[in-house]
Amino acid sequence: MISTFSRPIVRRALTSVCRNKPTRSMGQPRCYSSQSPPPTSSKKKVLTTLGCCALTGGAVYATMAIQHADALVDQRVSLLGTTENDVAIAIAERENLPVVRAARENPDMFEFEAYAYLKGSAKVQSLTAATLRGKGRIIVPPVLFYNKDRTEAMAVVHLGSDLCGHIGIVHGGMIATLLDEILACVALPALPRFVGYTANLNVDYRKPLKAGQWVVLKSRLNRVEGRKAYVEAWVESADGQTKFTEAKSLYVGPKMPF
Repeated sequence: MISTFSRPIVRRALTSVCRNKPTRSMGQPRCYSSQSPPPTSSKKKVLTTLGCCALTGGAVYATMAIQHADALVDQRVSLLGTTENDVAIAIAERENLPVVRAARENPDMFEFEAYAYLKGSAKVQSLTAATLRGKGRIIVPPVLFYNKDRTEAMAVVHLGSDLCGHIGIVHGGMIATLLDEILACVALPALPRFVGYTANLNVDYRKPLKAGQWVVLKSRLNRVEGRKAYVEAWVESADGQTKFTEAKSLYVGPKMPF
């Protein structure tokens, strides 16, 4: 699944606070001095230790859950006959596509990791992130790019021969699913609390989309009216010369948070 709640591919270095340098706690300045801190009671030490253990345990559990979900997805993909070599070849093809290289060289675009917001069972049960992954389907996750204000998005994905309606032609429902996801990429950031639902989706199939090729999905935010976001998207060939399908959609945010 392509989602606006994807994780930006940015490496952030961990920072540390050195002694004798000011820091802040609860909005108030505080400095560490070279003098020994005041004595701490045994009760406070125990509570602090328990708190640290709880935080560490929670982080470890979350990491294990993510790793377990990823392992299940990989296992499901391998059961479909997908080898590591198949994946490596697909990744190499994707990385060498001119449209992908151009996006990465464009200073006005940012790359995001698709499906990064899905954790645990949410990822395992996802239609596009897990169920449709594998050789002959969506062999590798798409690459996803945003412009600076997240009003435009672009994804590049390979659609295999097992995603067909008519022989050799990608199923219209599959195309609509991918369009719905790329539309969400620009609709949700524009809505209150980044939450919304597809209220309407109109799809125009211009030309048959042959399976076994890389395609580009693009979306754009047209306007926002309160809890409503109006967006449009289309599917085109990797070289940008052919537009296969177009779509317009209305996303609506909930009245109350849930």
